[in-house]
Amino acid sequence: MRVAAPHARAQEWRLAGKALLGTYDHIYVLTLPDSPRAAHMRALLRMLAVPPDRYTLFEGAACQNWGRWDSVPLLKREREGATGGHAGRWWLPPVRRGTSSNLCTLADEKALAPPPSLFSRFPPPPRPYCLRARYARCIVNPGSGAALPRMCNELCYTLSVAGALDAFVRSPDVRPVDSQRTDARALLLEDDICATTALLRHDGRTLVRELSAAGAPDVVKLGDCYRGVEGIVPKRRTLSAAEQLTTGACAAPKGGRAAAGPLRNATRNALLDGVPRTSYCTHALGVTRRAAAHLLAQAFPASDVFDGLLTHQIVRLRGANVSFATANYSLFAQVAKTAEPTPPAALRSQNHGAALRLGEGMWLANVKGVAKGKGVAKGAKGKGLGKGKGLGKARKP
Repeated sequence: MRVAAPHARAQEWRLAGKALLGTYDHIYVLTLPDSPRAAHMRALLRMLAVPPDRYTLFEGAACQNWGRWDSVPLLKREREGATGGHAGRWWLPPVRRGTSSNLCTLADEKALAPPPSLFSRFPPPPRPYCLRARYARCIVNPGSGAALPRMCNELCYTLSVAGALDAFVRSPDVRPVDSQRTDARALLLEDDICATTALLRHDGRTLVRELSAAGAPDVVKLGDCYRGVEGIVPKRRTLSAAEQLTTGACAAPKGGRAAAGPLRNATRNALLDGVPRTSYCTHALGVTRRAAAHLLAQAFPASDVFDGLLTHQIVRLRGANVSFATANYSLFAQVAKTAEPTPPAALRSQNHGAALRLGEGMWLANVKGVAKGKGVAKGAKGKGLGKGKGLGKARKP
C-alpha cells in the first residue's frame, strides 16, 4: 500500500496521531538493517504527525546474523555473559535439568495446547520454558554453515521484540508525558503495518485516549488477525465479514473509506478483556514499562514465536499482576493480511500456510451480532472472551 499525503483527511490523521502521542510516550518500530520498510513507516508516522523524537526505528535480530547480533544491545550483553556449554546457543532455552535436551516434551506440548472449549480450565504453562519442538532444526551453532529453516525467522522475531522491550525498560529518556501517570507507556509496531479506518474513527481515538487513564490495562493488543479462523490458512484466501471487522482495512489517505467498508454499520470500538483465544498477531502492542520488564523476562531466551508466547504462555502466568486487553477492531493492520488486493513486494507477508487450530467458531457467532447492534465486547454468558488462547504461527518475513 503506497502511503501518500493525507490531503482532505489530514485532520483525521492528525487527531489519531495526537491520541497516540497522548497515551504512548514512545513508539518503537521493529525493523531490520537496511529494510525498505523503514521508509514506509516514516511516511506513515509522518501522516499521523508523530515527530521523529517520539519514535525509534529499532533494528532487530536478522536471522542472517544467527547468534551474532551485536547491534542489539540486549543480545550483545547476553552473548558476552554466556558461559559453559550453553555459550554456543545462549539465545535459546538451556538444556533442562536431568535431561540432555532443551526441547519441549510431548507432555509440555499438550500443556501448551488450548483447552477443548472456551470455558475449560487453562493451567499455567510449564516452567522453565522449553523450546517448542517444531524449532528443533533451529538448534544450530553460529558459523556452522548449516542452513537455517525459514521458520527460524520466528525466533529471530521474538528476539527482536525482546530487544525493543529491553530498550524501553532501560531508556531513562522515556518518561510519562502526562504528569498524572506514574509509569511510562510504549507502543511497539512492526514495519509492515498500516493505520486502519478504526483508528481514524472518533471511537477509535477515544479508545486510545482511555488507555492513558489510571487503571488501564498494562498490555493492549491494538492489532489482530486470523480471529475466528480455524484449520489451515491458505496462501490465497478471502477474509470473512467477521475477519474484515476485526483485522481492519487500511485507511485510504485521500478519504472515502473511514465510513465505508466493514466498519460502516459496526458498533463502537471497545476493549476485550485479555487476549481472545481465536486471535493472533502482535504487530501493534502497547505496554507499560512495568509490563515490558515482565514480557522481557518471558521472551528471552526465545522459546517460541512471540505471538504464540503471548497467547498461550505469558497471559497464563499466575501472580504476575499484569493485565491484558485486546482492541475489538484493530487500530493497526499488517497490510498483507487485510483485503488489500496486491500489497507492494516489500510489505508482503509470508505468514500463510500455518496450521492455526484456533478452536471453535464461537467468535464468529458473536461477531454476527455486530450488524444487529449487539456489539462484541462481551462474550457468552455476559463474560469477556479474554484469556483464551490460539495456536500455530506461520513464518515471519
